[in-house]
Amino acid sequence: MAAARAFLYTTARRKVAGCSIQKEAAMLKHFTSNMACRVASRAVEWLGGVGFTEAYPVEKFYRDVKIGK
Repeated sequence: MAAARAFLYTTARRKVAGCSIQKEAAMLKHFTSNMACRVASRAVEWLGGVGFTEAYPVEKFYRDVKIGK
């Protein structure tokens, strides 16, 4: 999380300075979407079979992360 935050702030500073951030933005999206996917997957695994039911919001988060990846 700290690495993603630092990368985001660095990219934002470059944008404010007028630099092109096309490459950095793509790298940031890739990195953060992979990180979110890992976190959601671990949360579902931690909950076990109940993690795939609608009883917990983890199920929706997991689906949303997979769609956004």
